[in-house]
Amino acid sequence: MKKVIIFLLSLLLSISGCSSQIDVEPTKPTGTFELQVLDVGQGLSVLVESDGHYLLYDGGGRSASSYVVSYLENEGIEKFDYIIASHYDEDHIAGLVGVLNVFACDLVLDPDYETDSQIYASFKNKVKNEKHPELKETYQLGSASFEIIGPIKEYGEDNDKSICIRITFGNTHYLICGDASIKAEQDMLNEDIQSDVYIVSHHGSKYSSSQEFIQKVNPKYAIISCGLNNSYGHPDQEVLNNLSQCEIYRTDTQHEIICTSDGTNVTFEQKEQNVTYVCNKNSKKFHRPDCSSLDSMKEENKYYTSNTREQLIQKGYGPCGLCKP
Repeated sequence: MKKVIIFLLSLLLSISGCSSQIDVEPTKPTGTFELQVLDVGQGLSVLVESDGHYLLYDGGGRSASSYVVSYLENEGIEKFDYIIASHYDEDHIAGLVGVLNVFACDLVLDPDYETDSQIYASFKNKVKNEKHPELKETYQLGSASFEIIGPIKEYGEDNDKSICIRITFGNTHYLICGDASIKAEQDMLNEDIQSDVYIVSHHGSKYSSSQEFIQKVNPKYAIISCGLNNSYGHPDQEVLNNLSQCEIYRTDTQHEIICTSDGTNVTFEQKEQNVTYVCNKNSKKFHRPDCSSLDSMKEENKYYTSNTREQLIQKGYGPCGLCKP
């Protein structure tokens, strides 16, 4: 019956001289979508959630490891569908070691190369189920999905070996390319990389985010993850100029950046950065999240809290003599 009705409508339209093509507005996805760029200082960590399914892209450096674990626990996450190590630089994977020590993960995606760093060895020691993703592969994440769009070919520089992904939710797109440089970007220009939100590569370094690349991505929003007053001078003014048409968000000045989408529109907010202390259950000392002594502390001895300094002292905890919280 439905086919008969459609045929009759088409016939009537053709008789009246009207086009039989009827424009239908795309259906919005019914699920949820949220992307958070964590404030990990001079590093990168991006949390993506869709319908209760989670993806973590990088985990920041060693100094942010405890903070990232605490943040994810406060989000109520029990396990990850995917964890992606963009490449094996310390400021991208050190935090993942702590995450993998606490959270279960269905699949770790990491690049197909090796390095002789200690943090690489620690990371590989924690990975249980991994895959080197191939170009054009697509992975489902709740109502969202992401496609592997890089690296396009083999490169000599580790930064250019970064796993690059383009996330799709409804009619919105999000591009994350780790530390990929202009050389790797150039090879992606023939791909479909247009995105509403661009996580600016290499913390806003002048060696990434060329004007040609930004024009092809054509983002409405750009998010830069970098450390406050970092020694590299990130983000570079030339990159900021290339992003002049975008609404720019920065973790060094705005802390956590959160964007949500209904599949058509993207909205942004920033979380106020609450001081979170990490307590040692055995020594009864509390530390700042970036305290270097946390690196040698066993995860099971750590207690994460948003209590104030005074509240912790009242509970019997004492301040660390090293980081002096």
